[in-house]
Amino acid sequence: MTISKILNSTNRTGPYNLHQRSCLVVAAQLQASKRLVRQAELRLTNEQLEQILKHREKKGNHYDPEKGSDRDEGPSLSKGKGLDPRNWGNISAESDMNLDEQQKAYETWKEAQYWAQQEPVNLYHKMNPSSKKSAEEQNRELQGTYERETSRTKNELTKLRAHLAKEKENINVFIQTLLS
Repeated sequence: MTISKILNSTNRTGPYNLHQRSCLVVAAQLQASKRLVRQAELRLTNEQLEQILKHREKKGNHYDPEKGSDRDEGPSLSKGKGLDPRNWGNISAESDMNLDEQQKAYETWKEAQYWAQQEPVNLYHKMNPSSKKSAEEQNRELQGTYERETSRTKNELTKLRAHLAKEKENINVFIQTLLS
């Protein structure tokens, strides 16, 4: 799956930040690598497969891709680094009862969800050097594309601000009903 397919398959309505974009690139590269490995494994003969399995047994590499990683295994559990359900009761009730903090956390979460669903704005366009168009024509086209994208983004931002104001109003009404 290509990066553009991954970007288009998500239900985003805002741009990706650099970290999210790099994670998607790594995920796409990992998927491509796994697909290539699977294709190569399908072309192996039975003798080659047996040889690989014997080599894995000798090295102690018993990773099963169908099984995936098991969070219950590993050296951390013996060191006391697992989850301790006895500590779940130590949650501070003061911070949980503060409605202002909860409202800020909810607004932050809501904004993060919104931006996580936004489609990225494509501001970078590849130029075709073999094109017969002059550089001036290409620059005019790129400038026009940039201006259209900027205008579209500004219109979308206006709509989003109105939507955010409505969300905040709904949150305030909800909090008032909780308090009364």
